[in-house]
Amino acid sequence: MDSDLAQLDSPFANFTRRTFIGVVLTAIVASIVTLLLTFAIDKVVLQPAICNANEVGNCTQSAQISFHIASVIAAILAVVMLLQASVYRPLLVALAVTISLWSIYGVFLAKAAWPLQLLILTILSILAYVAFTWLLRTYSLIIALVSTIVLVAISLLVTNL
Repeated sequence: MDSDLAQLDSPFANFTRRTFIGVVLTAIVASIVTLLLTFAIDKVVLQPAICNANEVGNCTQSAQISFHIASVIAAILAVVMLLQASVYRPLLVALAVTISLWSIYGVFLAKAAWPLQLLILTILSILAYVAFTWLLRTYSLIIALVSTIVLVAISLLVTNL
């Protein structure tokens, strides 16, 4: 009975082993979906649509744009998976992860081979999803938002160095 009262007085939502496993699985699935969709959107949609022999300069950003589109689609999938894992504030978690990894493709991933891209994106996604799930589980929305904005800003600064 006392442990129930202690949980009610806690300023944080539960973060159980089931939640942790769900977050890690969400990050793995989201990173795989993101990379596969990046390649598919780039090769099937953007390159045929905007790349031609006269304007090669338009093609240089097609992979980055594809990554952004794929990231948004994967974030929508991640919200559903985070809901299944009983994550508190799943939409904010997915949004924060998407924004914090927004520039990683153009900065580093595009220059690596696809197995290395998948490995790095998966590791970064796992770290980001766990970190933002942990930060956003506080019941105080102000504290959650401020700490999330700070972490997003730091991750964007680090990836743009």
